[in-house]
Amino acid sequence: MGKKYPILIKINSEDFLDGGVTVEDMLSLSSMLEHAGIDAIEMCGGILVPIGKFIPSRQGRIKTENEGDYRDAAMRFNENIKVPLMLVGGIRSYDISEKLIEEGIANYISLCRPLVCEPDLINRWKSGDTYSASCLSDNLCLKSLLEGHELRCELGGNKIGEC
Repeated sequence: MGKKYPILIKINSEDFLDGGVTVEDMLSLSSMLEHAGIDAIEMCGGILVPIGKFIPSRQGRIKTENEGDYRDAAMRFNENIKVPLMLVGGIRSYDISEKLIEEGIANYISLCRPLVCEPDLINRWKSGDTYSASCLSDNLCLKSLLEGHELRCELGGNKIGEC
């Protein structure tokens, strides 16, 4: 691909299953990817099991002070791997995003569910309104997806890409 085209990968920090992927596995794989020349790694966690049924790695809604589901794994990553880290999972506020970067826990923040709930979130933050996303981080947005429908926020009914 050449140096002008970055190669990124998304991997689990762990899948939270007995006998499943562990943080040590993630670190080993990340080291191999680093040596192979990967440009950045996005870290998440959890898994869909059994096939077609979502079992979240975190149950229920999160409180702002607990945002960033994979902080501990990210800190271990940064102790061992020098590739830039993109962190996703349970992050819904501008302040926490900024703190995760300032503290060196992540180089970049990646968002998913908050953007399903509020597709214009980044523009709102850029305008100076840095109040947390409306997303409740309750995983209900996956319900319609698992039922074979489009991904949508149950809170506001937004379909992905709909404002």
